[in-house]
Amino acid sequence: MPFIERKEFQKYQETIMVAVYSDRVSAYAIGKNAAGYNIVAGATEEQEEARLNPVRTDVHPGGDPMVGQGELNTGKIKLNCQKALQRLPREHMKSGMPVVFALGPGASECAFVSIDARREQKDAIISESEVKSIIERSYGLKASESGKASLNVPAGFLVDGFSVPDPVGLNGQNITVNLVSVSASRALEESFSDIASSYGLRYGGMVNICGMLADAMPLFTQDADCVAMLVFEREIILALVRGKKISAIGKADGGYGILEQEAARSFSVGIEEAKNILRAFEKKQTDAARLNPVRTDVHPGGDPMVGQAVAEKINELSARVVSDIARRIGSALPKLDFEHLIPATFLVAQFGNLSHLSQALIDNPTWLAQAPVARNAGVARMSPLKQNIQDDKKVLADGDAYILTALMRS
Repeated sequence: MPFIERKEFQKYQETIMVAVYSDRVSAYAIGKNAAGYNIVAGATEEQEEARLNPVRTDVHPGGDPMVGQGELNTGKIKLNCQKALQRLPREHMKSGMPVVFALGPGASECAFVSIDARREQKDAIISESEVKSIIERSYGLKASESGKASLNVPAGFLVDGFSVPDPVGLNGQNITVNLVSVSASRALEESFSDIASSYGLRYGGMVNICGMLADAMPLFTQDADCVAMLVFEREIILALVRGKKISAIGKADGGYGILEQEAARSFSVGIEEAKNILRAFEKKQTDAARLNPVRTDVHPGGDPMVGQAVAEKINELSARVVSDIARRIGSALPKLDFEHLIPATFLVAQFGNLSHLSQALIDNPTWLAQAPVARNAGVARMSPLKQNIQDDKKVLADGDAYILTALMRS
């Protein structure tokens, strides 16, 4: 069982969900009742080196640093998934319970594809098998030949240039099928199946986080037209929605993890120590009395402290990083639609914390002035809808709440 759709997930009464990101793996034991979902237990494992070449240090001819994806390290991802599952209480992992893997950028790919087909007999009625054949012949075969598991979900249809909810039963000369196509390495899928078996669980399939959230945008806004900005560690996925249907998917390099990498380089420390420095800075625990480049001692309350010189350096790094990311977003937006202005509503979902990036994207979005957007464009945070999710132990991260919200959608 490769990728599954929401309706298949909703059949499960008890589930283990494992969310795989480039920087962490989260595992949850989930129950289901008439009121919604109940998060019984949760655990998170930090994930490093999920790709063999996580950072490209070369420079683009234009002078901009590039974030390379490298080759997928399936073994590392498998190990971190196992570690996260090991931290769940065994009583919540019943034999035969399905485990579903939700995959972020890097572990899975997501693309918007338009397929055009010209029919020989325009007066003949379009059948369901004909539409399915167009999809499989034009795109599904390519995915299977490349050693990838894939799922192609129709996102809209046109018959002779007219948008229709379903072409079956109509006639016409030309059919356009818009698809959200998601894929992942078959080797990665096989490792997920092995993980499930090793814990006595049943492999319940995969879901692509980006494609699923883009398709579920009507849950998060009443606007028929909007842009979802999904901020991950090293990528920002941009999904254009028109008439409550996905019409384009793009991306901009950069995310909340870029500042961590820049801090590690500037202070000549490892990523984990850079994260600790940034956490202390985020909490505004600045030691102005000493100008140490990096304070490694610990505050009596248990939190690391950052010297004034470090705070100034982080401010400088942050300004440069967020300016570069904002520029990349501005460059990526026109590619979503070359012919029309981008809709006015932008909704931002962050899957990790970086307050400077939030301020640049949401609170002070100067990048909007350079983008081809409607005059009254505005930016807001996407709020995870938790009213149908019971999380008494407060273990569910906001990013993972977005996933459950989308999966619950009927």
